[in-house]
Amino acid sequence: MQLGDGRVQLIHSPTSVCDLMLDCDLAISGGGQTLYELAATGTLAVAIKLAENQEKNVACMDGMGMIKRVDLENTSMFADSLVEALRLVMENSNLRREMSIIGRKKVDGLGAKRVASIITSRVRDIEFGRFSN
Repeated sequence: MQLGDGRVQLIHSPTSVCDLMLDCDLAISGGGQTLYELAATGTLAVAIKLAENQEKNVACMDGMGMIKRVDLENTSMFADSLVEALRLVMENSNLRREMSIIGRKKVDGLGAKRVASIITSRVRDIEFGRFSN
């Protein structure tokens, strides 16, 4: 569904989330795992904490400059806060560039490889009697 002049689209059940993220300029997202995918693709995000278990994701990513946070707690101010966050991102090209760069640096897709390397190193330490903390 397109809204207004067609530049805003609401997408329900997309066939490829990755392609959608790569094609869009800015996403409004809940504060869960999707934020990591948006960061990895360099897609700008305004994030809304929708559940308590998303607080750390949203707070940390906002603090690092990866996303712009909008709080839902004050529902009377939510629409204004969302519009302000969107305006801030859309009107500041330096901010957009920095958010995209930071997101791709922090979520580079190599986390599983780093974890496997650490596990392998620890297993070798155990095999050779070297125990480290």
